[in-house]
Amino acid sequence: MIVCFALPAMADVTNATDVVTLGTGTTGAELSYGVSQNVYVSYETGNNYQDYGIGTTHKAGNRFYGTTNNTTLIYYGTKSTGVTTVTAPTAGSSDLSSYGTPL
Repeated sequence: MIVCFALPAMADVTNATDVVTLGTGTTGAELSYGVSQNVYVSYETGNNYQDYGIGTTHKAGNRFYGTTNNTTLIYYGTKSTGVTTVTAPTAGSSDLSSYGTPL
């Protein structure tokens, strides 16, 4: 799990050498990282840059995963294989029951 505070971002990474940068360094911490090929990431922050939600999925998988800064759990839901759309849970939310099932 990646924990960071930054501007909203959506990363569609289709090449293992691509780098995802979240934030600008002026309103939140800038973070650059690489993810595996065919991994897709959605990230959002609240207005205070302390609340965040992050969701991930893999193109070949049938699940998506997400968490926020206000829960200690990772939640998952199911999707069709090949679907690359992933939505982050609402930044700062502590109730992710509508997002998925806790691991």
